[in-house]
Amino acid sequence: MALAASAAAGIVLTDLDVFGARSWVLGASFVMLSIVLAFPRRWLLIVACSLSFAALHVGQLKGSFEHPLRLHMLAVDRSMSAVVEGSLMPDHVSSKPVSLWAICETTRVTLEDGSDWPLRARLKILLPPSAYFPGAGTYRMNGVLRLPAGEQAPGTFDAADHALRSGFAAELRASTLEKVSDDGAGWSCALLDAAEKSRRWISQQIMLDLEDDPKLSGVIRAMALGVADEAQDEIEDAFRDSGTLHVFAVSGLHVAMLGMIAWQVLKLLRLRRGISLAAMVLIVFAYAFITGWRPSAARAALMVAVVFCGPSVDRESSVQNNLGLASLLLLGMDTQQLFMPGFQLSFGVLWAIAALTGVLMKLTARWMTLDPFLPVEFASLRHQLALAFRRWLIGNACVSVSAWLGSLPFILLHFQTVTPVALIANSVLVPLSVAALAITCLSVLAALVTLTGLQIAINNANWLVAKAMVASATWFASLPGANFNLNSPMSATDNTAITWRVLPVADGGAAHHLHLNQTNWLLDTGPAEDFRWLLHPYLRHQGINRLDGIILSHNDSQHIGAAEEVWRTFQRPKVVCSTREPGPYDSSQTVMRRLESWLDLQKLTTGDSIPLSSESRLHCLHPSATSRSMRGDDRAMVLLAQLQGWRLLWMSDAGWLTEQALRESGQELRCDVLLLSNHETDASSTEDFLEAAQPRLVIRGSRGLAAESKMSQKDTLAAWCARVGVPMLETTDAGSVLLNLKSHQLHCSPKNGREITLEKR
Repeated sequence: MALAASAAAGIVLTDLDVFGARSWVLGASFVMLSIVLAFPRRWLLIVACSLSFAALHVGQLKGSFEHPLRLHMLAVDRSMSAVVEGSLMPDHVSSKPVSLWAICETTRVTLEDGSDWPLRARLKILLPPSAYFPGAGTYRMNGVLRLPAGEQAPGTFDAADHALRSGFAAELRASTLEKVSDDGAGWSCALLDAAEKSRRWISQQIMLDLEDDPKLSGVIRAMALGVADEAQDEIEDAFRDSGTLHVFAVSGLHVAMLGMIAWQVLKLLRLRRGISLAAMVLIVFAYAFITGWRPSAARAALMVAVVFCGPSVDRESSVQNNLGLASLLLLGMDTQQLFMPGFQLSFGVLWAIAALTGVLMKLTARWMTLDPFLPVEFASLRHQLALAFRRWLIGNACVSVSAWLGSLPFILLHFQTVTPVALIANSVLVPLSVAALAITCLSVLAALVTLTGLQIAINNANWLVAKAMVASATWFASLPGANFNLNSPMSATDNTAITWRVLPVADGGAAHHLHLNQTNWLLDTGPAEDFRWLLHPYLRHQGINRLDGIILSHNDSQHIGAAEEVWRTFQRPKVVCSTREPGPYDSSQTVMRRLESWLDLQKLTTGDSIPLSSESRLHCLHPSATSRSMRGDDRAMVLLAQLQGWRLLWMSDAGWLTEQALRESGQELRCDVLLLSNHETDASSTEDFLEAAQPRLVIRGSRGLAAESKMSQKDTLAAWCARVGVPMLETTDAGSVLLNLKSHQLHCSPKNGREITLEKR
């Protein structure tokens, strides 16, 4: 464990490049290893281990973060056409029968700017839409080479960092695929294809007679094989919110459970210990490989092998030593694993169980023994059963508390979420998951010996266990205080802060977050499909557990599609919309109509306002009670936010008709910041309107497909901003944009770009 800790320290210091470590650590590691061989001392060995793993990490960084091809693309700051030659391997990332992705080990990359890179690089390949993985070999591919997009808003998934940590220097969207030769990673492809075929065969067997219930079928696949993309989102949310997501998808827990099940079965067969041990280790490694060789499964398989093989070589089994050895081996294969949340959680939880469970059990020892005045031989059956139950209950509770404490720092670091209910939920769901995995093993064995009738009965028993697991997870997640988010970065630093964040919703959608005096409002929510990967992670990262209100601009699914999910998740805030006449497409199936059917919506019209504080309010400028239009974008709400002297004009999707109506109404349109999206069909941001608004900063959301196709060569808004010298940001390029409103200054901080400061007029 001491060596593993020193290795981790060396990797972290090198990753941060403390004292310029990357330039000298390789030479230092050779010198220190030579000294250790000449003068073996424990402290010298620890230092040598740290330097050696630091040197390994330098090599990992040069293959991705510091790869010359990536550095060149960062310098030109754009995607470009490229011709790539190299060997292909499949990348099975889902349960779909055809993989759309592949992995390429390149031998040459030629870019459109004429630069030629005859060197090895690891690229992620998105195959052409009509193509499928063509098999092992060397290929020539044409396409667009690009760097993955980074984190677009706080708390969201950082695809760029994940790709680099996984060893990918860039990704190619291939348009053509041409086979050059049969040379390539033949063995690797054959093994990956065999694992994928095995996974699909097992999936078919455990789903026999359960095809009519895709909801629970997805749960069983997720638990047994890691095929989580078929499970419904609300089920995954229930497991996550109850702190039991580790039993929902394949993890180290599943591999360890399979190892225990296999060991017990092999003991019943009365095989020699050596044979049983070899068979059990082979089974857990095969299972880890079939489930996609996920890092968590690989870690657990290695741990199981170390734990069970230790006694066979006359080594006492110690959890601390097992952890240290497993982490050293895994980090030796890939030092980037140290920065993966799964790696940190796995070893943090196991270390906490090893270090804390014994302490907790000592504190509760008096409840785990018989009455000291009652001799054991006089204990009745009732006393013995009660003692066994107490020991089981307290043992489970101590392990659960230790695991929860071990995971807490990493959960807070990566997800800002605490799930106290997990202390109880794990005691129920972990035994159920053991039962589910055991039943799955029985189903596969019945399929191997073609006992179809028995297999169907076993699968239906598995269905009952899965149903109990889903019901339990849902109930635990619904309990008051079951989970909550911690520490809003904004309110933690200044309770009087006023911030407005524009989130980078794609395809013409919008979502804005206003934080003022410990209150939180959403202005539009974005589409339903973006809630899980953008809006919810962002709000969770901000430490927000409840919203004070949701303002819906107009009946557009790209703007308000996630409203129902937001309302349920964030403690049912009040919902505000505009008074409007229904358009021709306002059927009962639209989001607004569904909300109106079961919610008491507060409706605004021209002249109404929402008070936020003594010096801040939101004024509704449009639409009026008499406004009539056939298009939803022309009935979009327009708000003027007056926030302690700053004026922000929120236009949503307003177009030419709305702008004309606002100018003719005589209302004061002057603003410091203009926030707008794009009308679906009409021109917007005309010069007359911009002259009336006189914004000092313009922030525009992403354009929808229709607006993009109709955009003329001359962008009126961009041209006006360039002419008068007004900064303009687009979320497509800038990512999320944070406005921090202070008494005399407004600071605008785009995710990608330089900060802009406005002085109060």
